[in-house]
Amino acid sequence: MFLIYHTVYCYAHLPQSKVTTNGQGEIVTKKSKMEQLLVALPDTFDREAYRTTSKKQGYLESTIAKWINDYIRQGRLEHTSQNCYRKL
Repeated sequence: MFLIYHTVYCYAHLPQSKVTTNGQGEIVTKKSKMEQLLVALPDTFDREAYRTTSKKQGYLESTIAKWINDYIRQGRLEHTSQNCYRKL
């Protein structure tokens, strides 16, 4: 009997999943956020441009810097010169 109460207690205190939805009820994932950022960026841009875009969309600069590196690894961006990028 104690085991049942303990199980109920444990399930009741599990952390709630953090699912974010947009205004239309669609689930927002990291991948969709990354896509939105890439679409919002111009074809060629520098660090200041992506910092401005990230602030408008409410993302931290450090997060966007990681995403930029991910885009480069995925072959979606090219690092043309210091702090300058181009969409592929």
